[in-house]
Parts: sequence; structure tokens; C-alpha cells
Amino acid sequence: MTASTGLAAVAVGGTTLHAFFGISDGRYTDDEIIHKIRNNIDYKRIRDGIISTDTLIIDEVSMISRNVFLQIEVISRRVREKSLPFGGMQVILAVDLITAVHELSQGLDCSNGTKHMVKSLARPLPHGERPMKLFALNYDVEKVNSDCLLNMNGVNKTERFQERHIIEYPETVFRGQQPECV
Repeated sequence: MTASTGLAAVAVGGTTLHAFFGISDGRYTDDEIIHKIRNNIDYKRIRDGIISTDTLIIDEVSMISRNVFLQIEVISRRVREKSLPFGGMQVILAVDLITAVHELSQGLDCSNGTKHMVKSLARPLPHGERPMKLFALNYDVEKVNSDCLLNMNGVNKTERFQERHIIEYPETVFRGQQPECV
């Protein structure tokens, strides 16, 4: 299991894509890396890993540049000495949904992976359905939920939770009425 960042690699119990393929910070050409993998004893673990891997899983693939993706494909093919894509390794790509939501919600210039994912999800909602809203940060979720609760009709009540937070919300929450804005 590999990922594009160290944090994501730790979260999935794997290693970074760069460490798995020995590409370090990207300063080496394909030929330089392949030479090191084949001839340098320090790269034996990397060589053995590439050769013995049947299925490569890459998490957060939208964070990987085209150049890195092409480089790992060439390295896989040449180290495994097979002309098949990725040297015959099965490759499973996982999209980082949290990053995609963050890019979209912040109006950032989205990665190609995010753009492709959004286009693949485009479809009309069934009549009467409201879209689900996804947020990358709890703060954003709490703000939207608070706004919705404060805009509901009913008698306001105050309730304490987690010692430090006080929130006011309409009594209609307890009557099973669903707010229109959620």
C-alpha cells in the first residue's frame, strides 16, 4: 500500500510512493534510478519490493503528478523486465475524496484527479432529493448545522454538551421534523 504523502501513507499503514520506488525528491532521471535499483546494494529492498509486488495500491492518486506517475510506470516495467504496463503489476488507484472536497469548497485550482471525479459524478438529483453536503473541516460542518438549526421554526431551547459548548436550537428537532437546509 502506497500513498502520495507521508501522512496518508501512515494512515493506510504503507509507505510513500517515492520511498517504494526510490525516486526520492524527483531529482533523478528514470535511467539514474533504474541504475541505482539494479546496482546499488542500498536499493536492494526497493528492487525486491518492485519485483515481488503483484498488486500496487496508490492512495491519494490525485496528488501525484503526471511525471511521477509516468516515472513509476517506467521503473516498474524496466526493473521487472516485462513490457506490460507497470511490468505486469496490477495497479489500484484510490482518489482522496477529502482533498477533492477541500479543493472544491475553497475554490482552489483543482487537480486533474478532482476534475475527473467531479465530472464522473455529474447527474441530476431525483425529484425532491437534496444534495449531500461534504466538508473537509468540522468547523464548516458545525457552522452549517448551527445555521440550519437556528433557522428552524419552534421554541428555542438551550442544551449543554462537552462542557465548553452551548448551542441553541428549535424544539422542532425533537418532533422529528427535518430542517429544509440540510
